[in-house]
Amino acid sequence: MRSNNNDLFIRHISTHSVRSAEDRAAVSTLETFLTSGGKINTNFSSDDKWPNHDGTFEFVSNPEISRCPEQNFIVQIKGTHNYSETDRIISYSLKSLAFPAFIASEVTADPGILFIVLNPDVRGDTSGPYNMYARYYFPELLSNVAIERKNPAKII
Repeated sequence: MRSNNNDLFIRHISTHSVRSAEDRAAVSTLETFLTSGGKINTNFSSDDKWPNHDGTFEFVSNPEISRCPEQNFIVQIKGTHNYSETDRIISYSLKSLAFPAFIASEVTADPGILFIVLNPDVRGDTSGPYNMYARYYFPELLSNVAIERKNPAKII
């Protein structure tokens, strides 16, 4: 599967979002949100062009007993104001398949998680929670995704 679709994977991997301010704010927001007393250890970056992810995090289930991570995750973080809401259902579409293509083409063991942070750079009312959503990707699942499409379907 990999060799047959390599050109399609490369086409998506080489793209980059123009919404860097939203993505920078989303990375900062998520990094703050995931601080969890040692259970999640983040290694995020922003303003990166390659590879098509924003870093990793490690999950440690019980840091009081062992600090050894149980799982590593490759992470892509998207901040956006471009979503729709109908009857309390949020819909968002990726603008490119760069991250899923990267997971399918380059990653062999660690799953990927795409985080969507709605309105990450809006300040003001801080009483409510941030709206964050996650989509879990792993290489076996992505082998069945229609990667030849220009734009993916709605993801949340």
